[in-house]
Amino acid sequence: MAATLKTVFNDIGQDVVFNRGLVRRIISYVNGFVTKTDDSINFFGDALIGVYPIRYTNDDKIMWFDEVLQLDEVALKADVYSLESIDTSFKVSSDLVNLSIIWCLHRFEESDISSKEKEQVQVALLSMLHYKFLSSLMSHYFRYPADKGVAMMTYASLSKKFSLKVHGSWGALVKDRSESILAKTGIHYNTYRRFGPDGAVVYMINDIQSRIREVFKAVVEVFHRVREDDAKITTVSASVDIDGESIVKDKRNDYTRFRQYLHRAVGDESTFIKQELVDIIAKAVHTMPPDQLVNSLKYMSDNVSDSKDKVITPLLDKTIVHAFHYLQQNKVDITNLPLVLVKMRAIYMSSRSIQDDLVEVRELASEITEDAVTSRNASVKASVRTGLLLYLVLRSLTMKYYD
Repeated sequence: MAATLKTVFNDIGQDVVFNRGLVRRIISYVNGFVTKTDDSINFFGDALIGVYPIRYTNDDKIMWFDEVLQLDEVALKADVYSLESIDTSFKVSSDLVNLSIIWCLHRFEESDISSKEKEQVQVALLSMLHYKFLSSLMSHYFRYPADKGVAMMTYASLSKKFSLKVHGSWGALVKDRSESILAKTGIHYNTYRRFGPDGAVVYMINDIQSRIREVFKAVVEVFHRVREDDAKITTVSASVDIDGESIVKDKRNDYTRFRQYLHRAVGDESTFIKQELVDIIAKAVHTMPPDQLVNSLKYMSDNVSDSKDKVITPLLDKTIVHAFHYLQQNKVDITNLPLVLVKMRAIYMSSRSIQDDLVEVRELASEITEDAVTSRNASVKASVRTGLLLYLVLRSLTMKYYD
């Protein structure tokens, strides 16, 4: 009978006992990788891309075979690489750690440990496989740590079509993917249950790696687009003089000068609406149609003098007070226009923020976009609302420049 992955692993690993002791060692190993460095803790606990380097090293591999599985890697390598079904030129599917993880899934599946422990260790195993793949992807796409501001704007730019946006962190995304692979309705259930045939095991590993690679690459593409736009924002704003000194000196935190300036400017369309600022906002809010922002600004100019206005004036006041107070409280350099836009954009788009003043600002802005935006698409109106709030902050910051 010809040798297979199953016969080779079962022969070399005949002394490996799939019990609670091994469960504890595997979970400790996986948790140890996540918490190995501050960078790894931050990576898996956050949703930023490229900022926190993670590495699966040769020491990690040695620990896996020597301390966790207590398996002879040298003997395993010789026998596995002699199989006709294993092509060593394919690094992912011939990797011994990757193959051993699928073998462990199989052996635990047929073990007599409790269902709870079985699920726990199998999720840990598949999570480790994903961590290993993500480590390689990080090394490939980010030789050096990425700019955190660009990474933050990248995440803010993601729609709910991105699983990273849905789950909120790389760690949560990996856990969800691992659980879905284990499901009895999953395409790989019979493969890891039987640990065969060899071709199916190879396909399972390649498929898992391919899917997480596509997730990662999709976010990388957004990152590069945001970085290019960030460079454009910086270029466009380089000539714009930010009146930051006046904000720092405003000890009362009511920012009277800026509020009064906006009140004067908003009534004069040519003074209030500056196309270069609209362009900057459009770069920061990719999904916002610039013409709809202009419509909203014109709506404000046309209606601010209405004696019945109960929206525009409060919006101007509350937006300025909230934004400048937030920037000061969080020690954001207000002369750094791209950073200001990143920070405020994240605040305005956050679905988890329940601050009363921010909720009120959003509601006031929504009343304007509801009337001014011609599109019926809710996501378009939401993006214009974000753009409108950012424009008011930016227009007040550039008071000195345009005067």
